[in-house]
Amino acid sequence: MEPERRGAVEHLKYAVNLARDKPMVFGPSLVELLIAFVTQRILGSWTVYNDFIDALMDYMYSQTGVAPVSYVSTGFEFDYTRFISWVPAALIGLSLISWVASLASIRASWRAVRWEEPMFQESFSYVGRRILRFMYASILMTTFFVAASGVAVTPLIFSESLGFCSAFLIFFVVMLGLFAVAILAAPTFIVMVGEDEGFVPSLRKTVRFTRGVFWTYVGLGILLALMFFGLNLVPYVGYYLTFIPGVIGNIAVIDLYNQYKAASGL
Repeated sequence: MEPERRGAVEHLKYAVNLARDKPMVFGPSLVELLIAFVTQRILGSWTVYNDFIDALMDYMYSQTGVAPVSYVSTGFEFDYTRFISWVPAALIGLSLISWVASLASIRASWRAVRWEEPMFQESFSYVGRRILRFMYASILMTTFFVAASGVAVTPLIFSESLGFCSAFLIFFVVMLGLFAVAILAAPTFIVMVGEDEGFVPSLRKTVRFTRGVFWTYVGLGILLALMFFGLNLVPYVGYYLTFIPGVIGNIAVIDLYNQYKAASGL
């Protein structure tokens, strides 16, 4: 029986050591890295995207009074037919592959924690056999957060009748609640993969787990955020190395979950 690890730092150390002992756990994340590199190159060379961002930024500056008043009256104008090309379809396809790779990375992390070999092909095969389950969960979560965000923004749209202070207060309270839900439900896919269950039972277990170890869980999130921030400060290559704390974070959360499950009988 393994000794109990206490605190975010100990779980993070365990994850780092395990990732070092089983480097194949990074395999699926390398696919994400490759897709991020290709996507960045496509967007960087796609003039339509660059022109759209430039036009949008100019319009936003005009609304803040930076641009001349004469420009504000024209509103935001852009020829959206320029988006009709192979590039959007390619970007959507790359995003889907990256999403599958992120789930495969979770599977590889679970195998590493269980001291099984984190096989590259098996991880993707596992996700492929359960792709409808994961798509259903993603659609439900996305729908919820989009709907909740819409509820939060609605008072601001009608701020003239509600009053700006009241509208902003409603917006702030709803967004604060949405942020709390996002934190508590964040490891849902980790639990789905580990327990091999559907979305609803996994979500229930996730919320019980994150509430039960809340401060350790939050501390772990802060440490990982600092790792991401530090890597992004590295010139040229830092962004492409952020997959490392992503995998380490998966392992650390899995370790924390297993420990909580053993102690609580979840």
